[in-house]
Amino acid sequence: MSKSATLPIKDKLLESFSIPEEKRHQKSIGDVLSFLMSDLNMSEGELSRRTGVPQPSIHRILSGKTPHPQQKNLVKLSTFFGISIDQLLARVALPENRISGTINLDTNPSTTHIPLLNWNEIADWLEHNCGTSEMIPINYKLNKKAFALKVDLAHASIEFKVGTTLIFDPQKIPKSGDYVILLQDNKLHFGELIQKKHMNYLYVKDSKLQIAEHHVLVGVLIESRFIFIGTQK
Repeated sequence: MSKSATLPIKDKLLESFSIPEEKRHQKSIGDVLSFLMSDLNMSEGELSRRTGVPQPSIHRILSGKTPHPQQKNLVKLSTFFGISIDQLLARVALPENRISGTINLDTNPSTTHIPLLNWNEIADWLEHNCGTSEMIPINYKLNKKAFALKVDLAHASIEFKVGTTLIFDPQKIPKSGDYVILLQDNKLHFGELIQKKHMNYLYVKDSKLQIAEHHVLVGVLIESRFIFIGTQK
């Protein structure tokens, strides 16, 4: 049998596993979640165990009592089902080629999420836990004030390219050689902390800043993430 002759059979087989067209369009997050759970024959308790979202929170979403869930729960649920947050919120239809029963097998219940801020949001986040709604996953424990930043042109260096994601812990005690963010007179400085003869300095690109008592330690860098995309030929 030729390859072309097998394609219709393959397409028909995939179509039989795809979700029905009418199920792609739901009215609310509760309807979307109800359908996805029913598709997997999954209880509220099991979904809670698999995603880390509290069972009462899941119940309130399903009942319509929480039409606007917390961002961290939206991230966990959408990641588990392999869909976007907009699709989970019923703003966008579920994928046309979605296969029934699809989940993200790499979902780790221990995964937490921290906010990805811009550099102007740091003070509001540390004082009021206010900032962007965008979150990123972390596979280890961090305190509730931890945050992430994207390196922009103003803070780029040889060590950290534009687009690198930097993850900071505001409560970690820094040591010489750590990269930190300091606040001086309402201005943020990002660089390497160097301790010499009982004095602390911050090396920022080609300059050196002596750290004084009135400087505020905003966060200590604990991880950097950079995705390199090679040039395609």
